[in-house]
Amino acid sequence: MLAVILNQHLIKKERAGRMQKPRIPPHPTTKQEILFLRRMGFPAQKKMNQLNTLKYVEVQDVYVLLSIMHPPKKIVITDSSRFWNIDVLVALGRTGIQEIEIRNNKYYTSEDGIVYTKDKKKLLKCPSERTGHIVIPDGVQEIGRRAFANSKVESITFPDSMRKIGYEAFVHCIKLNQIDFGSGINEIGKTAFEWCSALTVMKLPQQIKKICEYAFKNCINLKKVILNDGLKMIDCGAFDTHSSNMESVKLPKSLKYFRPDNFDTAKSIILDEIPKRVFAKQLVEDCTLSGVEALNRMAGSSIHATKLEIAGKTVYLPCVVSDKKAMTNLLMHPERYGESYALGVDSFACDAAVLSYMAGYEEPKEYIMQNDIRIADRLVNAGHYEEIIKCLPLFQDCTIKLIDAITQNSDNTMLRAYLLEYMKEDKTDFDI
Repeated sequence: MLAVILNQHLIKKERAGRMQKPRIPPHPTTKQEILFLRRMGFPAQKKMNQLNTLKYVEVQDVYVLLSIMHPPKKIVITDSSRFWNIDVLVALGRTGIQEIEIRNNKYYTSEDGIVYTKDKKKLLKCPSERTGHIVIPDGVQEIGRRAFANSKVESITFPDSMRKIGYEAFVHCIKLNQIDFGSGINEIGKTAFEWCSALTVMKLPQQIKKICEYAFKNCINLKKVILNDGLKMIDCGAFDTHSSNMESVKLPKSLKYFRPDNFDTAKSIILDEIPKRVFAKQLVEDCTLSGVEALNRMAGSSIHATKLEIAGKTVYLPCVVSDKKAMTNLLMHPERYGESYALGVDSFACDAAVLSYMAGYEEPKEYIMQNDIRIADRLVNAGHYEEIIKCLPLFQDCTIKLIDAITQNSDNTMLRAYLLEYMKEDKTDFDI
């Protein structure tokens, strides 16, 4: 049954004891103040795409929402049942809704257009068209699954009563740029802030103990991450951000579990102390690749190795290593950091050797001299001219001529000047 109240006059009539099929005006307008929808077995269903022109829609059966593809800005729910499920969550997350009001229901309530459980301990849904700053009321303890998914909120403040952020709670909130976690929450849920592409800085409060899988995955503009002392665990892919400009990240001393696929694009990962074996093993697992990821990285046009700064010393981990156990052992011995390239595989060994040599280590010199053609070709293709200049004294004459021929049309005047100087003088006299 469907009925429309137009200017407070109900359009339905009883005739000969039978209810006529409800009539829908051909062009609904905002003058219609209330629209009751109970079930969808009526010929006027084709008019449902016009409901976004109304001031609001009131539904007595919440499952009617599943058939409203283009809802108005406000939805009023007078369904008194315990109706919440994933289908209703999806329906209330549709584009166009700015406000949800719950009336006369002993299980759910609403405040400021947002849906909560009746005791207001759990936030269930924020409409997708909500914008600006959201302050979650004190007493709320949990953000439900996909509660803010796809919303346009720009900043949010959690109360100190908050304890849990649910699965995909803020997924694809592309305008969210500021989060105040408060002082209550101690865990950030799985995929909670995935694809929050407006986030640039993330500072975690002291009480956070765990960051679950993929919590900040694909936050592609995340530049600075400040991890808190007291943090115990960073799970798989929590910071697999794919950000191209992430600064160095310092891991707190309290961190015990550091799972793979985190901070792959960070300028460096910093530790104040030499790691114990268990944590060194986790670092190797996190900072190295295998399978398709390794092949994709090898085929790339840049040089790659993970820079670790451990107790004031730098070590470059090749993206693919031949012996993870041996690399784990190496990380525990700073005097061997210049040898890390030797555990690399193919092009990744070349990359780590060059970067280690650039950092001042002498150990890679012989390796660079023996693999000069491969290294020169990789550096030229990647446009790493500073590294080419640094390695020129280690290259054979034929390799230098090859570089000169390949870079004839280069606009890097410094490289061209060094090549010309090198071609004129004996290699042993060449000084950078």
